[in-house]
Amino acid sequence: MKATGIVRRIDDLGRVVIPKEVRRAVRLREGDPMEIFVEGRKVILEKYCPLGQYSEQAREYVRSFQGVMQRHVFITDTEKVMASVLHTFSDTPLSDELMEAIHNKTDVENIPLQAGDTGAVAEYAAIIRDGSRDSLGEGIGAVVLVQGESPIGDAIKTQMKIAADFLGRLANTD
Repeated sequence: MKATGIVRRIDDLGRVVIPKEVRRAVRLREGDPMEIFVEGRKVILEKYCPLGQYSEQAREYVRSFQGVMQRHVFITDTEKVMASVLHTFSDTPLSDELMEAIHNKTDVENIPLQAGDTGAVAEYAAIIRDGSRDSLGEGIGAVVLVQGESPIGDAIKTQMKIAADFLGRLANTD
């Protein structure tokens, strides 16, 4: 854990303001859900990921897709790759463009997959919404196809949208 040197007081309602520079550094936005952990005398805040508890199902989907389609697909939460056959991509941060697409709940094509200049391109990303794809739920992740040698058709996009809908419905059953 890295010390910031910033001290804040708890107000009469039990609130603590997280400084703007800290929110920016860890990519917190207004309205982001936070999970609270207690470890001894420490209170730890962590950005809540509703897909986190379904990481095994996400990994199985990724393995199945890879085995049948012979293409690399990833499942992401709002910030990082959470399921991948390629272990070098697991837990890597997403590009700003992909995070913005998730936040805006907009399926996208041909954008950088990861932060930094890795060269990995998301050929298509179907956004996972909290609830079904036709709901007004928040964007909570994406099913992302990595750019390959041959272009994809509408059938593969539909399969990815179905996976995104399924994961969104799972996350919404809590």
